[in-house]
Order: sequence, then structure tokens, then C-alpha cells
Amino acid sequence: MASLSGSDKSASTQDLERRLKELEEKLRESVPKKEAEELKKKISELESYLKKYEEELKAAKQIIKDLQSPLRDVVSRIKDIVGEYGKVSLEYGGYEITVLDPHHFPWNLTLNALLDASFEVWITRKDGQNVIKCKPPSV
Repeated sequence: MASLSGSDKSASTQDLERRLKELEEKLRESVPKKEAEELKKKISELESYLKKYEEELKAAKQIIKDLQSPLRDVVSRIKDIVGEYGKVSLEYGGYEITVLDPHHFPWNLTLNALLDASFEVWITRKDGQNVIKCKPPSV
């Protein structure tokens, strides 16, 4: 076997040390890159979950809006029908319509609008005035 001279040994050692440093640097770079790739993958998964939940939230908001709109439409319609002959106010989750002028009050239109909306309706007298109490149907 041939033996290496002192200068050849030091050059070989330096080459090995240089190569070792290069490999250590690549290893240091590859670990963060690997972690970054894993984080990017997790972020992508979370973004897809977020998008899914945003779509579900949007759909739920639309359902709520659709369920509320018939009640709003009925109330505004009743206010239009009643006009100056009655007063519509919120009462215990339903509405109370105080009849201000019983001779001109649109009884038929008012009651039909409430019944068409499936409201439960009661007619009573309060403080000498006719009062229509109504509420959305019980579930």
C-alpha cells in the first residue's frame, strides 16, 4: 500500500472537511425546506377547511334570511293595509294591531293577510279599543 505524504494527507483532510461542511449546510437547508413544505401543506388544508366553513356559513345565513323575510314582509304589508286606521306594534314575539277607527279599518284585508301568512290570530278588547293579536305559527 502506498502511503500518503504529509501534504497529501492535509489536502485530503481539508477536502473531506470541506465536503463535510457542504453536506452539513445542505442538511441544514433541507430540514427547514422540509418543515416549510409541511407547513405549506397544513396551511393549504386549513384554507380548504376555512373555505368549506365559509360556504356553510353563507348558506346558513341565506336560510336564516329566507326564514325571516316572510315575517318582515307580512309586517310591512300589514302596516300598509292598516294605514292610519290602526297601529301595529311588536308584542311578545308577535304583533298587536290596535284598531283606531273601527268603521274604516280594513278588517277583511288585515285578517286575510294574517291568516294567509299562517299567523295565529286573536281579537280582543283592550282599554275600550278593538285589538288584534297575532303571532307566527307555533312549531
